[in-house]
Amino acid sequence: MSYDVTVGERDLNTTFNHAPVFNALMPNGLKGLHGLRAHHAQKIINFGLLHILPLKRDELRDKMKDVEWGSFDDAIKFLHHLVVACQREDPNETIGVFA
Repeated sequence: MSYDVTVGERDLNTTFNHAPVFNALMPNGLKGLHGLRAHHAQKIINFGLLHILPLKRDELRDKMKDVEWGSFDDAIKFLHHLVVACQREDPNETIGVFA
């Protein structure tokens, strides 16, 4: 199972197995970004990466170590790709998160 995420014309995909990382870094996880404007979603993601991740990095890495598909590093890379997509599209584009 996976999340399909759209930002304007950009489509991204990631596994549900990354949900523990997303849930720890953002209110309501990845699903909490659905319907937000790109500029707002980017602020939420960046806050999680810059302020929450340093406090929970070891805990999340440990939580993800037994996941067979996906990893802590893959989840963080996905969030970076999502930030880039938000930056490259119109800041008023709406984020879609579909399961």
